[in-house]
Amino acid sequence: MCKELLVLVGLLLVLVGTSSGAGASNVDVVEVSGTGWDIIEWEVDGLVINGTLVGPTVQADVTGSTFVTLIGYAYRPSETVYDPFEVTLGYRDVRIDSAANVTFMKVRFYYNGTDIYEIVDWETFSVRWWNGAVWVACSSVEKHGLEGENGYLEVTINSLTSPTTSELVGTNFAFGGDAWEPSYASLESLVDVFPYVFVGVLLMFCMALIYYGGLAGLIISLVIILVGLVGLGIILQTIEIIWG
Repeated sequence: MCKELLVLVGLLLVLVGTSSGAGASNVDVVEVSGTGWDIIEWEVDGLVINGTLVGPTVQADVTGSTFVTLIGYAYRPSETVYDPFEVTLGYRDVRIDSAANVTFMKVRFYYNGTDIYEIVDWETFSVRWWNGAVWVACSSVEKHGLEGENGYLEVTINSLTSPTTSELVGTNFAFGGDAWEPSYASLESLVDVFPYVFVGVLLMFCMALIYYGGLAGLIISLVIILVGLVGLGIILQTIEIIWG
């Protein structure tokens, strides 16, 4: 009786394991080790039919049917030769067995907000893929999330994008961007607000001359101009730091 019960439990576990994931079957999550730069942290694969295959930090939505493999690397894969960004946050591999029955795919690369805030420049934060010789910008990338918060970068892939679905034969992706740098007051900002500040200082200058007259009025007017210029510099630098 005990043996039959154990067999039944085993069969149930197998059925649960092979049916997990929306639209995916035969999903296998394994921990894989490697050597040197090619250390694989995780690997997920499965047959996906108009559904989704979910990995720890990557999700692939498939319209059509194909066998999909997602891989997460601990370091840059050695075959890619060099890093694609000033600050690279991660390397992933997305591959399909065949593009014949795939209309398009959406691949999501998840990231932690604390990994990019004041580390990666938000405007340049994106995804690139390795074409066998160089890193190339993905042609369709959308940011989902606010700067400094958790989110994901979504890459749309079809027969017309870069990369195409037929190029997902073991394609390395990387996400990152330029290094973040604090902003300071710029010449452009000074030019934008200078006319308003100049008119204001000129009005105060004239009022001081009219009210006080003579040398006292001149001295007070010069002090007003000096204070106005110093205040302008402080205001500009504060605006640039806060608003970037």
